[in-house]
Amino acid sequence: MNTLMVGLDLNPPWVEGIRNSVRELSQQLLKRGHSIHFLTKGFKQQEKHEVIDGIPYHRIPTKESTGYLRGAQRFLLKLPKTLSEVVREHEINVTHGHSSYPAFGAYLALCSSLTNSRKFFSQYSHTAETPDFEYPRGLRAALSLAKEPLFLKSGSHLLDGVIVTSQKAHAKLLEDRFPNNKLHHIPVGVDTDRFNPRLKGERIREEFSIPNNCKLILFAGDLTPYKGAEILVRSLKLVVKDHANVRCVMLTKGTYEHEEHRLKTVQSLIESLGLRDKTTFLGVREDIEQVYAASDIVVLPFSQSYALMDTPRALLEAMAIGKAVVASDVGGVSEMVTNMKTGLLIKGDAPAELAEAITLLLEDDGISERLGKNGRSLVEERFTWTRIVEEMEKVYSQA
Repeated sequence: MNTLMVGLDLNPPWVEGIRNSVRELSQQLLKRGHSIHFLTKGFKQQEKHEVIDGIPYHRIPTKESTGYLRGAQRFLLKLPKTLSEVVREHEINVTHGHSSYPAFGAYLALCSSLTNSRKFFSQYSHTAETPDFEYPRGLRAALSLAKEPLFLKSGSHLLDGVIVTSQKAHAKLLEDRFPNNKLHHIPVGVDTDRFNPRLKGERIREEFSIPNNCKLILFAGDLTPYKGAEILVRSLKLVVKDHANVRCVMLTKGTYEHEEHRLKTVQSLIESLGLRDKTTFLGVREDIEQVYAASDIVVLPFSQSYALMDTPRALLEAMAIGKAVVASDVGGVSEMVTNMKTGLLIKGDAPAELAEAITLLLEDDGISERLGKNGRSLVEERFTWTRIVEEMEKVYSQA
């Protein structure tokens, strides 16, 4: 089967949930004999055609060089012609789009309607709330509109199937009377060999001079506003009052247009709260599994679910490696985190509640160990790529 994966940005670096999920799904399909192609946008420094890890990339050139949304308009305008060319030239059987925006799924269905390929769309986030970003008001309104699930219903007659990653998204589309025979719930997966409890993470602690007797908290988000960096910093101020031997490490991804501004904002808050010696920014890491392994607690204090994947990859990675997680009850998080069983579930935007949860784990290693083991077991049961790729193949075959 020749499959074309289509997304706004499926390029390296491998720092975001959707591009990582599409890449790993595609690698699994390759192993099972499928032929995979990618169609995505390209930047000045990128080749128009390139093969990465056995997958041919077909890029629509844009003038922009950084940022997820930069170059999006040019990509969308040129997508219909390029899509038809790639499908025809490579005899594509399946066109599979990937996005958090239902409008993209409807647009892709329209673009590919004149091709002979089967058409699928994976929706990774089900919420339509207004984004709390530094984007201009008009752009925020457009992005909010693009999240409306009615787009998918309007394009359902052109699609052979829609895949959603959470039970909540599945229920929402059924409520909106999306055709049940075209709707499939398949979560994203995680590489349980790469992310496993056997890793120890000593190298990370040595690199950043973190003693073994120091408890390490990992903020497994990035600096986009809805990931909750400020929530964590404010909670850390409460935690260190009684637990001085604590350090926190924070990641950045480099793909958010306003990341430099956000970094200054968060660093300013850290300085004002006197937490400079308690926090370290790691930047973009290719050895993220080692960072998880070095940590004692992983926190994901999301404040809203606008662009959050219903199945957050960072959450799955932390659980796969056997770490105790604290996460906000937004999106589809509660489908993975059962409070006091597979993690600790808190309200969004609640620094005091987050501090209380972190303190509980700092003071009771037994709870941390139990949550970590249960989390790993859940991932092995429901979120391995072996299981997920088999479900995806069934969906393709049914069409």
